[in-house]
Amino acid sequence: MTMPLWVLLASLLLVVGRGARAESVQRGCGVERVRICGAHCEAVRSLPCVFATWSDMRAALGRKPLRHTVIEFGPGLHFLNSSSLVLGLDDANVSLVGAGREATVVSGGVLLDEWVDAPEWPGYWQARLPDNVSYVRQLFVYNQTRAATPGLAFSRRFTARSAEMVYNHTNMNDPEHSIVLFPGQFNASYHNPGDVLVSIYHCWTLTTHRVRAFDPTNLTLTLLQAPHVDIPRCEHASGKRFYVEDAREYLARVPGRFYVDREARMILYHPLPLEASQRSKFQAVIGQNITLLRGAGASGVRIANLSLMHGQVDMLGYFEGDCDAQSATNLKSAAVVVNNGSDWNITNVAIAHVGTHGLWLNASVSNVLVQGLHTFDTAASGVRLGHYSAHPATRATQGVILEDSLLETGGQVYVMAPGMLLVACRACRVAYNTIRNFSYSGISTGYGFSEAPADLADTVLYRNHLHSLGQGVLSDMGCVYTWGGDQAGLRVDGNVCHDVVNFDPALGGYGGWGIYTDQSSRNVVICNNLVYDTASSCVHEHEATAVLLSNNILVQTGRWANPGAAALRGALPDPRRDIWANFTLTTNVLVSEAGNASSSGLLFYAAADWAVAYNSSAYDSNLYFVSEASGRNASALRVFPGGVTLATWQAQGYDRRSREADPLFADPAARNFSLLPNSPALALGFQPVPWELAGCSWPSC
Repeated sequence: MTMPLWVLLASLLLVVGRGARAESVQRGCGVERVRICGAHCEAVRSLPCVFATWSDMRAALGRKPLRHTVIEFGPGLHFLNSSSLVLGLDDANVSLVGAGREATVVSGGVLLDEWVDAPEWPGYWQARLPDNVSYVRQLFVYNQTRAATPGLAFSRRFTARSAEMVYNHTNMNDPEHSIVLFPGQFNASYHNPGDVLVSIYHCWTLTTHRVRAFDPTNLTLTLLQAPHVDIPRCEHASGKRFYVEDAREYLARVPGRFYVDREARMILYHPLPLEASQRSKFQAVIGQNITLLRGAGASGVRIANLSLMHGQVDMLGYFEGDCDAQSATNLKSAAVVVNNGSDWNITNVAIAHVGTHGLWLNASVSNVLVQGLHTFDTAASGVRLGHYSAHPATRATQGVILEDSLLETGGQVYVMAPGMLLVACRACRVAYNTIRNFSYSGISTGYGFSEAPADLADTVLYRNHLHSLGQGVLSDMGCVYTWGGDQAGLRVDGNVCHDVVNFDPALGGYGGWGIYTDQSSRNVVICNNLVYDTASSCVHEHEATAVLLSNNILVQTGRWANPGAAALRGALPDPRRDIWANFTLTTNVLVSEAGNASSSGLLFYAAADWAVAYNSSAYDSNLYFVSEASGRNASALRVFPGGVTLATWQAQGYDRRSREADPLFADPAARNFSLLPNSPALALGFQPVPWELAGCSWPSC
């Protein structure tokens, strides 16, 4: 028999009396072990300190800091009731422990379980918006059959929105703020027009805007805030796509959507067909807290075996400042954020259904171990490390280990968010993680296109499985994207990257890269990686310097390939920057299956003088191969920079010990690119890599 959410909620309110609890604390529990009992208060009377909620516990303790304290959260749902979990400078050696990632949920939301038929909308339901909630962008529906595992019991519902549309053109009289639409794309008299939002796609970002004005006579829509670049700059790669949301007029389009009437303080819901007869049992949660847990100077904190869920969407990243900042760096909040802390351990924790980044280890954070983290259904990135502006070394994020974790299905509001935003971190290790189902990159490192040293050094990305990225939504991304600056000691090692798909190339989309070193990036080692099934080139070396590419297998399969896709694409650094680049390519396997007629099928895609700028000895011991797939002229595709053959290329001093030959993959049709024992790559010095070990170890990975 399952336990309805209202029973769990009622259990949370079993309060014996704060005075008695405060007295018990003073008499000798020593605040060494505290129980937040949730749905099981009656079963744990033997423990010295038992509280129904976190707020009760903090109220009983007054200003007393938490030192060497274990706080146990029982199974079920624990609502924070607008107060975040805060651990401050005086708190140390504190453990927050649940009964399991799926069994214990700490919620920053508010329960909605009193739904009634909407009188003016037959077949729709409505519920009163709680007084302490001002802005709602997401609704999480509770599945009562999963009451025993509330960490798996919620599914997201989105706000009412239009279909994706294509606008006519930019208004060149005001290219920063306004676009001209086609007839019928925008309503001049929306219900509550001040709440209506317009989202516009750009090359590698999306911006969401309030509306300043709409002129129905010339169909000009003027936005309240401009993107950081003129709108026309990215029209060539965005398809001029946009949509309108938070408009009641679109509620009928798709069941499962909702609309918040902020003036009437009411939520209007369009139920799914299977829900239509279940109104009396329908229960949902809306996010109330933006941040659920904040570490502000605390050290020695352990968080284990619980889920943190249901955060309000923070729209200030769009409404203030740089509204289309790359990689969602404009969003300055997270469900779990740590500042000025050290020696944290986060184990077997889920962060989900939140309106921000998931976990943010911000400035002056050191020695943190994160294992078994599962982030999903996040508004932006699953994990963010470091601050976006330079700090002295003493304030840098350092010594962070993220391993055996799953970051998936993020970017639900900030579409341009990568799975992991590694802005600044020193001596950090990201290993054995799976990152998937984002509309932008898997891991983004560094910040900005400055040639100054990035606050990123001696960091390793090791044996991660990065896939299902881009998803046809944005352009110009990669499994790993290095974003400018001297990233000294950055090592991209042993990762598996595949299925990176950019926006439709027929409409201008481009750049579903595998590993992408963007302009001004420096001192990056890329070794032992496997890259295949990318819409664009497996490696895109774009105006970066001091890049070493060694012992990788790069297979341009043609499965998703764009025109011009290749195993390796290169671009010279801008000579105006007065940088003499160097690029090393040794002991790699570069393959083009050339099976897709839309793909160039090239091994290299580069300017004729691309290699000339580099030391000729930097190319050697590579294996090149172009298959004879689909009857195409493979010999025409065996070209190197300048359109020359390997023989001519070698006569120019490059790749003197390299060969052209079939690498003899074990089963390329099944995407098994391990090498057979008689592979010619082994004779050239290629070292086999156990790519089956990449990614997290859970069954769901």
